[in-house]
Amino acid sequence: INTPFIAPGETYIFHYILETPPGTKPNEYNYTHVTATPSLCGVPDIKNIETFIYGGQWKDYQLLGVYKVDNPDPVHAGDILTYQIIIFYSETSGTLANVRLTETYPENTSFISATPAPTTGNNIWDFPTINAGNNIITVQLQVDNDIPNNTILDNTVAVSNMGTEYDRFTETTK
Repeated sequence: INTPFIAPGETYIFHYILETPPGTKPNEYNYTHVTATPSLCGVPDIKNIETFIYGGQWKDYQLLGVYKVDNPDPVHAGDILTYQIIIFYSETSGTLANVRLTETYPENTSFISATPAPTTGNNIWDFPTINAGNNIITVQLQVDNDIPNNTILDNTVAVSNMGTEYDRFTETTK
C-alpha cells in the first residue's frame, strides 16, 4: 500500500481485511505481522496485530467493530482534545440496523461538540442503520486547565447491535 506523505504528528488510518487461517475456529485469537517501511529512512517498523475470530449466533462475518484515534497526544492543560471514532461494519455492501455507540469520557475533560451530534445526552449515538465499511464520528473535549502534565486520560467507546455489545476500545492519552 502506498500512502501520501504523513508528516510527524499526523494520523493515517489503514483498513486491513485479514483472512483467517484454514482450520481457525470461532472465538480464537490469531496474530498477524504487519511491516511498514518509511520511504524517508527505509527502516522497517514491524507490528504484531492481535485479531479475534468471532463466532456465535449472528450471521457469519457480520463483524461490527470500533476504534478511535486521539489528537493531540500528548495533551496539555487547557487543550482541545479531538477523538476520531471509527465504527466498522465488515460487510462489503448494505447496512446494519440498530447500532448504538456509547462513549465514556475521561475525567478532567468537558464535552464541547460531536459530528454527528449524539442522540442521547452527549455520549450516546443511536443509528437506525450504518453503512458497510467505516462510519466516522468526531468528538471534541476541553481538557481542564488545572490538570497536571502527564496525567493519563482514558477514553472508552463501545459499540452494540440490538442490545449486544460487539466491541469496546480504550484510547489512552497522556
